[in-house]
Amino acid sequence: MNMTATTTAPTRGRTDTATVHPLGWGRFLFGLGSRWFLGFCGSLLVMALVPLAMGWKAYLVPSGSMRPSIAPGDLVIGSPVPKDQPLNIGLVVVADDANHPGRTKLHRIVNVMSDGSYITQGDANHTSDAQSVQPSAIHAVSRLRIPFIGLPEMWLQQGEMLKLLALALAFVISIIGAIAGSESETPADDDNDQAGEPGDPCGPGGPGDGDPDDLSGDNQFGTLRWATFGGAMAAIAVTAAAIALPCNAASAAFSARVTDGPNTWTTAVAFQPYAAAVRADNPSIYWLLDETTGTSAADFSGNGKNGTYTPAYTMNQADGLATNAGTAVLLGAAGRIVCNTSVVNPTAFTLEMWFKTNTITGGKMIGFESTTGATSPSSDRLVYMRNNGRIVYGGWGANTVITTPAAKVYNDNVWHHLVVTATGASGGTQTSSIYIDGALTISGTTTATTNYTGFWRVGSGTIGTGGTFPTSATFAGTVDHIAVYTTVLTSTRIAAHYAAR
Repeated sequence: MNMTATTTAPTRGRTDTATVHPLGWGRFLFGLGSRWFLGFCGSLLVMALVPLAMGWKAYLVPSGSMRPSIAPGDLVIGSPVPKDQPLNIGLVVVADDANHPGRTKLHRIVNVMSDGSYITQGDANHTSDAQSVQPSAIHAVSRLRIPFIGLPEMWLQQGEMLKLLALALAFVISIIGAIAGSESETPADDDNDQAGEPGDPCGPGGPGDGDPDDLSGDNQFGTLRWATFGGAMAAIAVTAAAIALPCNAASAAFSARVTDGPNTWTTAVAFQPYAAAVRADNPSIYWLLDETTGTSAADFSGNGKNGTYTPAYTMNQADGLATNAGTAVLLGAAGRIVCNTSVVNPTAFTLEMWFKTNTITGGKMIGFESTTGATSPSSDRLVYMRNNGRIVYGGWGANTVITTPAAKVYNDNVWHHLVVTATGASGGTQTSSIYIDGALTISGTTTATTNYTGFWRVGSGTIGTGGTFPTSATFAGTVDHIAVYTTVLTSTRIAAHYAAR
């Protein structure tokens, strides 16, 4: 059935007819979509080529362990690694894959080992990579992700010929659509305009009167057709060149747990917001306590201050930081973790830890002693829990202490964030504060510390007896994320640490 609409209007004594094609809108929209598709593909390729001209390199991602941030078929543009400058946690890097010689991997840096090597992990992986990465093995730092553009090359490498054919067909259809859509700028065919009608602004002899120099009629459409055809062919040629992009395959591989000799990273630690917050404040010691075997507590501060576990303790306990995958350590009778590196007379400092306990015998939580043994001749900078669950800082020398308010106790078998700050001594005293769960609970004057060389420890050790001291010198509880700073953290930073849990 031929659907046409004819209109008659008196124009200088003439009757005009205009035909509206029922498929005009479809052709118009099809052409518009085809041009958009070709332009989109060409734009992606241009985005890839410009950085390459700057000396950066392109890396094809063939696997999915970096989902959702980077998908298979994406192209990652990497810049050269800065010389003599450490890389930050959270950066995505291209590095040698130790499990597959001759290949590279694209993973995120999740931590820095004490020897300067990096721990990497795919965002979608449940465990970190099986070996740490030396700085010399990192080839590039990811700067730009271009979606989809690597799919043709990936399909070619994987022998997915049907997908390549489907893509080629899509290009052919798009070229046809772009050419067909260019035949008319509107769905209505206005080729029937007569000279001198209201739509012809030039009157008789103007652009609509069929003269040879008429650029708005068939000649105009012919010109537009060939221009569109040329543009479409250029777009398809450039986009097809994506298959020949000078890029390397950087596998976003799925991998296993790290057990790299003395360097240990044994948890599913994707980029941890809490760890990042701690490291941003330059801790002197930072033990994640994520070990599942052995007696060494790895220091992730970058200062090489590892600790030693002394029984009794139980590793691989559930931790309390919901967005920071890892494990914790349960301390038992005489259980402690002592730093292997001595420190000379720390004055101003901050102590930070997470703990959970239901003990009714209290115990030493963290402190400073002159030896690494069970007890020591000198001991101060002491944080302990009383039998009733209140937290105390102090208890040496003149025995001046600060104690958390009685309204709240912390032996409730719930995870808590504990921070103690102490200023440098002045006039035989120092100003100290206790923060619980990101908030200040008590601040006051405590006895100045003694000048000696000693070792930081968590758990069992030297402690006073009688009075408000606990029944037990051992803290029977689970501990995690131990950090020591040589500065006094501000209340704002302490709150930020807690918020990043």
